Amino acid sequence: MFIINNLQTTHRVSKNFLKVLVSPEDPDVDIIAVHGLNPTNTEFHAEATWTVEDTLWLRDFLPPQLPSARVLLFGYNANVAFETSIAGVGEQAINLLNRIASKREEAEERPIVFVAHSLGGIVVKRALVEAKLDDSYKSIREATYGIAFFGTPHQGGNFAKLGDIAASIIRGVLRNPSSTFMEALKKDSLFSDTLVGDFRHQLEDYHVLSFFETLPMGRLGLIVDQKSATLGLAGLRERQIPMDADHTGVCKFESAEGDDYEQVSFNLVRLVKSAVKSAAERARIASLSVPSSRPLLEAVSVDTVTKSLLSHLPYAVDAPFNTYSRQHDPTCLPDTRVDLLREIYTWADGKDGRFIYWLNGLAGTGKSTIARTVARKYFENGQLGASFFFSRGGGDVGHASKFFTTIAVQLARKSQSLQRYIGDAVRKNADIATQSLGDQWRQVVLGPLSKLSGDSYPSSYILVIDALDECDNDEDILTILKLLAEAQTLRTVRLRVLLTSRPEIPIRHGFYQIPETEHQDFVLHHISPSIIDHDITIFLKYNLGLIGQRKPSLSASWPGEETDVEKAFLIRKRLAAILQIGSSIVGEQPEKYLNEIYTTVLRHSIPAKCSEKEKEEFLSMLRDILGSIERSMTVLKTSMQFWTFQGTILVYFVCIILHFATSS
Repeated sequence: MFIINNLQTTHRVSKNFLKVLVSPEDPDVDIIAVHGLNPTNTEFHAEATWTVEDTLWLRDFLPPQLPSARVLLFGYNANVAFETSIAGVGEQAINLLNRIASKREEAEERPIVFVAHSLGGIVVKRALVEAKLDDSYKSIREATYGIAFFGTPHQGGNFAKLGDIAASIIRGVLRNPSSTFMEALKKDSLFSDTLVGDFRHQLEDYHVLSFFETLPMGRLGLIVDQKSATLGLAGLRERQIPMDADHTGVCKFESAEGDDYEQVSFNLVRLVKSAVKSAAERARIASLSVPSSRPLLEAVSVDTVTKSLLSHLPYAVDAPFNTYSRQHDPTCLPDTRVDLLREIYTWADGKDGRFIYWLNGLAGTGKSTIARTVARKYFENGQLGASFFFSRGGGDVGHASKFFTTIAVQLARKSQSLQRYIGDAVRKNADIATQSLGDQWRQVVLGPLSKLSGDSYPSSYILVIDALDECDNDEDILTILKLLAEAQTLRTVRLRVLLTSRPEIPIRHGFYQIPETEHQDFVLHHISPSIIDHDITIFLKYNLGLIGQRKPSLSASWPGEETDVEKAFLIRKRLAAILQIGSSIVGEQPEKYLNEIYTTVLRHSIPAKCSEKEKEEFLSMLRDILGSIERSMTVLKTSMQFWTFQGTILVYFVCIILHFATSS
C-alpha cells in the first residue's frame, strides 16, 4: 500500500519545498525529482516539468512498477538561482541537501536515485559536490546510487560551447531573459571548470542514465545534443538513451504504454532495483563486522569474517597472469630477451627511486610475453603482489571498474597482515566497490600497504600491469597512472610497478606528468637488430623442434644445421624476396599488399630440386593450412585479432620454407 498526494491544491504553495508525492508504508528507496528553469514563473512548475495535462508520470505511472519507492519532488526558485549564476546554484544545492536531510533523519541508509531535467541536473551535481566537501551531508552522498539526467548539458556540444547551450535553453523556455543572465551563461560562469572537475572526481561513485533529445525545438533547433547530454562513463556506469522528443518534452509522457515512457521506465526501474539490492548487500557486509572487544577465543571467527568481507570485493577473474584462461600463453624462451630481463630484475630488486618501469612498444613486439615472464619469476619467489592483464573488449579486463579491487584481493592473499588491513578497510567502507578509483586505491591498496611494519616479509612487492592501453577509457588510464605515482609515499614497504603498453597518447601524457626521477622507460621496438635476429633464431629452432616431436616421420636430424652454403644461400634468397616486398610498402596500407606477399611466399616455398612425391606432400600440407585459415577468417571479430592472426600465419610459412630448404 502507498499514499499518493494530490497536487490539485487551491492554496498558495511555496516555491521552495521537498514534498512527498508517493509514500509507501515501508519504503526501501527514495526517488528525488529536480526540475530545471521555470519558463512562466508559475507556482507549480516543479510538478508541470513532469506532467502532461493532469498526468504526472512519477506519481501516476511509476508506483505500480516500484511499489516500495518513495517519490519526492524538489521545488525551488530556479530562475533566480540560475540568474545569479554560481552563487545561486550553490545556495539551491545546499537548500536541496538540507531538505533531503530533514526527510531522512530516521532512514539515512536508504538509497537515493535522483531524477533531474535540464539545468536541474546542475543543481544535483553541485549538491553532490557540496556533500563531498561537507561531512554533515556525507550520508546523502554515500546513499546516492544513481542519477537519471533528462537533457542536462554536461559539456559543450558538437557545435557549441557549454555556456551557449545553456543560453539556448534560456531562450527556449524563458520569455524575457535578462541581459545579465544571458551574459553570465555565455561566459560559462555557471559551468566553471571547478564544478565540472569536482563532479568528475565523483563520476565512478554513481550509476547514470542519460536521456537525450533527438527532435529540434522549433527554430532554435536541437538544444542539448547527445555529446553535451552524456558523460561518457566506462563500462556499465552510464546508459545513453535517445528520446523521440524536444528539450521540454524529453521528460513528459502521456501514456504508460508509449514507447518513450517504456524506455524510461525500463531503465529507471532497473536502476532503482539495483540501488535497493546494493544497499541490502552493504547492510549485510556491515553486519559481518566483529567488534574489537570480542575475546581472543573468537579469533578464528574474526578471520572468517575478514575472508567473507574480501570475498565480496569485485574481482576480475581473467586479470591475473596465471589465470586458467591464460595458462597456455607463452613466456620468454631460455636465452631470449636476456639483457632486457636482466635490466628489469635489477630494477625490481634494487632500491632505485624509479618505482615504475614502463615497457612500451608497438603491437606484436612481445610486451605481454615479457610481462608474463616477470610475473612468473616473482610469483615463484613470493614477491608478486598482484597482476592485471588488460584485454580490449574482454569483459571485466577491458575496463578499470574492478582494477584496484582485484589488486586488493590478490594482495590480501600475500600475508595475514595485509588480509587484516584490507578487510578492515572494506568493513569501514562497505560501499567501496561503488566509490571512485582514487578512493578504492587509497582505501584498499595504498592504505593497507602503508600500515605494514618495517620488518615485514617480503619488504617489497611487484605489481605487473599489462596492456594498460587496452583499458577502454582514456581518463581512467590517466587516473590510474596518477594514482600509481602515489606509491612513492610508502615508507615501510616498496611497491614496484612494471607497466606495459603501446606508446599511446593518453599514456605518454600521463607519464609526462610523473617526474622522470620516478619512472624508468624502455622502448621495445628500438632493440638492436642483432638481438632480434638472435631471439628469432631461437624461436624458430624451438618451434621447428616441436614440429619434429609431433611428426615422428621426420628424420632424427630435423630441423638440421646450416652447414651447407648452398642451403643457407637458398634460405636467405627466399626470405629476402619476402622482406623486399615488405620494405616496399612502408607508409602504405599493408592490407593492400597481403596477396602479393603471400603469393611470393608460395612461389618460393618449393625448391626446384624437390621430387614429385615431396611436392605432392607439400601441396597437401598447404591445402590443409589454407583451408584452416579460410575457415578461421570467418570468425575473426576485430582488426587486432586479424593482424595478429595474419602475422602468425606468415611465421608458419617461413617455418615451412626453412623446412623444405633444409631437406632439399
